Amino acid sequence: MGRLRDWIEERTGVSTFEKFGQDYLAKPVPPHVNYSFTLGTAALVLFMTQIGSGILLAFNYSCSLAQAHDSVSRITYDLPSGWLIRSFHAWGAHLMVIVLLLHMLRVFWYGGYKRPREVTWVFGSLLLLLTMIFGFTGYLLPMDQVSYWGTKVATAPMFDLPVAGDAVGRIVRGGDDVNDSTLSRFYIIHVFVLPAGVGALVAAHLYLVGRNGISTKESVTEETSKGYENLMRETGVPFKRHMYREVTTVAVVLSLVIVLAVLLPSGLGPKATPEATPKGVKPEWYFLPVYQFLKYVPKMAGLLLVNLAVVLFVLLPFLDRNPERRPGRRKGMMLIAAAGLLATLAVGLLGHFAETRLGPWEFDSLGVPHRIEEGHK
Repeated sequence: MGRLRDWIEERTGVSTFEKFGQDYLAKPVPPHVNYSFTLGTAALVLFMTQIGSGILLAFNYSCSLAQAHDSVSRITYDLPSGWLIRSFHAWGAHLMVIVLLLHMLRVFWYGGYKRPREVTWVFGSLLLLLTMIFGFTGYLLPMDQVSYWGTKVATAPMFDLPVAGDAVGRIVRGGDDVNDSTLSRFYIIHVFVLPAGVGALVAAHLYLVGRNGISTKESVTEETSKGYENLMRETGVPFKRHMYREVTTVAVVLSLVIVLAVLLPSGLGPKATPEATPKGVKPEWYFLPVYQFLKYVPKMAGLLLVNLAVVLFVLLPFLDRNPERRPGRRKGMMLIAAAGLLATLAVGLLGHFAETRLGPWEFDSLGVPHRIEEGHK
């Protein structure tokens, strides 16, 4: 056994990786690290399972308007465990967005985006945006009524962009309407472009986290003056003490995906028919706030405001110059964030109820409830 190990070591230098792992586990982290700091790892594991389950689905998927729906139907109803893999993939996508949103919220709460971790935040923000685009491009692939018309509704605002709106809309759709080119583009982006982009960003993000460490509770001024390594020597705890939290969170998240996939499997609606528009079609839940917001303001102004909000979110570290990290010492930014979060949730909730009926109430397209008169159908 010893000779075999020596033979492998001579040809691969595997001990270098063993030493790296041991050093990583011994690396100190701030003492305030808790379960909320495991969300990044959970998102990474979900991404890896999305790649694995996506490959299995791609083996049996046909990328054309004529065959896409039939191939998804075959995966769902005919192939052994096909329904489970598809449901696991779908629920994993939803949970990945939720986990990333919570991860970004945690980073904001602890002021982890401040110097010297500004670029880490930028990469994390881009990862969140690419993950949402993952969901957007994958939404069309089943080619049932809901996915077809949902994509049509979601891509329509692109044609209203200033100056280059028509060009952008046609580039995304591959024409004036959702067609074979749209499906091919979305499939290529979903299966090839986005995994490569997310993989590169994840590698860069992890490198920066390893280089700059997890942020302390001290202000930027204090951390800079004392030095991060000195602070870790004084108050840090070995990362291996945090490992059980990482493992526990990953186990819980993966178990939740499996439970949801089994108890609430993904269905498949009727094949898309461009001539018949279903009622109340909406984009995925994480695009609902934007979709609903555009109903209340002129489209041009709405699109500009939405894009401005995205830019401000990505560039937050360069806009918030307060050196303090503790929430109680940056009340202005916390109030702004709370107002933005509540407004987003409220608009998303209006979008959820819009064009639906709940008991004696019917909600119009703006989400305003109207009581249904007795005897009225």
